Amino acid sequence: MTTIAAVRKIPRQSLKVRFGSTLLWRLDQAFEKAEDPLTPWRPPTVYRAARILAEPISTVSSVEYVLRDVLRELCTRLEKNHLGSRCMDLACYRVDGTVDRCEVRTSKPNRSISHLMRLFSGRLERLWADFGFEAFILSGAEVEALPPAQLSLSPSDAAGDEESYDLLIDRLGMKLGFQEVTHIRIRESYLPEQAVEFRPAATSSSAGTEWPAYRVRPLRLIDPPMRIQVSILIPGGSPVQFFIGHQKHQVLRSEGPERLTAEWWRESGSRWGTRDYYRIEDDNGFRFWIFCDPSEQWFLHGHFA
Repeated sequence: MTTIAAVRKIPRQSLKVRFGSTLLWRLDQAFEKAEDPLTPWRPPTVYRAARILAEPISTVSSVEYVLRDVLRELCTRLEKNHLGSRCMDLACYRVDGTVDRCEVRTSKPNRSISHLMRLFSGRLERLWADFGFEAFILSGAEVEALPPAQLSLSPSDAAGDEESYDLLIDRLGMKLGFQEVTHIRIRESYLPEQAVEFRPAATSSSAGTEWPAYRVRPLRLIDPPMRIQVSILIPGGSPVQFFIGHQKHQVLRSEGPERLTAEWWRESGSRWGTRDYYRIEDDNGFRFWIFCDPSEQWFLHGHFA
């Protein structure tokens, strides 16, 4: 059975029992016996708050007062709809009709009035009032879902630590640029030099990516790996001693080998090819991560804590 016409010759009840009613619906769509439901496009809701003043203002404290008022209105609307904004833009209209703007961004959707006020406070002084501002419009852009947070009675809960981390990222991002503030993200790779990468802290990390418990790696890698001299008892056996420069290390414990090969499905291949890794401990209690390449040359790739 290689064509849709051949499927049509099978009794519909038999198809429904084996594949469900979805197949019958798709067949009817293909032969114009069923209509496709249409979902009309609707423009996204605009989240905006405005204030028109009876008298123009020009001081920073006065602008802060108005900003807090419009922030309270806008954040209340966002909270009601379980949303948050990554970008808040304050448009300040002068008496002569010109406009000056002040914008803040956050790494995650946010609707905290106190936090947004702290971010705005360092930028309001840059506004040029001239003869004064008479109107303000605060707009929330990049609106995303932000469900309510579960409060905890514990003063040292993980949610509070995560919130403090997000606030720090926002403050650093506003000063340095969010692309300059990075964090380490785990990649699904067996190769140690490709197992992690630096990503902007404002980007969301992959929810399903976790470090496997069985994959023991040193906290610090040597890049590029350092060439060392290793002594072994038999060919292909575990090392018994090695030299880092002129310093000799006697091996007391050794675990391995763990063989790693190049990942052919990645565009950026590894120049090492096949590597046999050993976790070793010397006579002074220091632990190292060394490997042997196909040419039987040894390298030091990392130190364990």
